[in-house]
Amino acid sequence: MGVLKNESKEGILVLSSGNARISMKRDTELRLLFWRDGSTQAERLAASALGLLGYEEIDPQSPLGGPDGTKDIVCRKGAYTWIAAVHFPTGPISFTAIKKKYSTDLLGAPSGHQGFCLCD
Repeated sequence: MGVLKNESKEGILVLSSGNARISMKRDTELRLLFWRDGSTQAERLAASALGLLGYEEIDPQSPLGGPDGTKDIVCRKGAYTWIAAVHFPTGPISFTAIKKKYSTDLLGAPSGHQGFCLCD
């Protein structure tokens, strides 16, 4: 077995050890596509992603699990209050299923917000 070394190819970190190569990008893609870490971790990841996208005052509604009143995250962007719903399926799903989830969550979101997003 060889020594691990970093190689940069097209912005992807590749660790190589002899003939074995692990693409970190591919691993992340598969972990998101086949989510196995539960809703609590999904909501934490979504909250972090919203922060990277410029949202502020990010307030997960039930960070340890449990009922959240049909809203997973409340946050602000500019002068607007946003409700974020989080949905990390455990396998590939169709666009139609995602659209249905978005519509259902939007209808169930409490009033008083100016924006709504589905972190999927």
